[in-house]
Amino acid sequence: TAVLMKVLVTGANGFIGKNLCVFLEENNHEIYKINRESTEDELSDSINKADFIFHLAGINRPKDQSEFTVGNVDYTKLLCNLIKESGKKIPLAFTSSIQSGNDSEYGRTKAQAEEIILNFGKTNSNPVYIYRLPNVFGKWCNPDYNSAVATFCNNIATGKEIQINDPSAAIKLVYIDDVAKSFIDLLAKQPQNELIEASPV
Repeated sequence: TAVLMKVLVTGANGFIGKNLCVFLEENNHEIYKINRESTEDELSDSINKADFIFHLAGINRPKDQSEFTVGNVDYTKLLCNLIKESGKKIPLAFTSSIQSGNDSEYGRTKAQAEEIILNFGKTNSNPVYIYRLPNVFGKWCNPDYNSAVATFCNNIATGKEIQINDPSAAIKLVYIDDVAKSFIDLLAKQPQNELIEASPV
């Protein structure tokens, strides 16, 4: 069967990245996986080969607060600069968060990354898509790391205490397969030089 598209995924080893790569493989797309161990040269080479980029890499629970800027802002700048250097009008989809712009360091750096991508889309005429994701849950999710649902389930299963800070707070959830399907649907769209903020929920 012929390969449909060549797709670059940053953060390929993460929760969303792992799930997306399975969907991409099932749909016969060729994948260039970029993770924390990948070099700048590997990233640049992958950009030069790819037809579409999913930028999923980011920092959400660092040991040091400065890692938020390095992982969410500086890496996004590097990615956009390398795409610009490639001369390709390649579409770029970015996973942001509904926390973007709030007063946390995570929310602040996600908002900065969004701004970098939007400006890059405007100045370089690359189609860009920003997904402000709510709480994502599903397979390969890590408790006490990237999902309140995984933490809740793990604590119940292991007899640990369950902590609910605000019982009246509504939590917006989205299942990982729905996110991955929404990303796969993007590949079938005719990319246009316009900015689209998409949400799978």
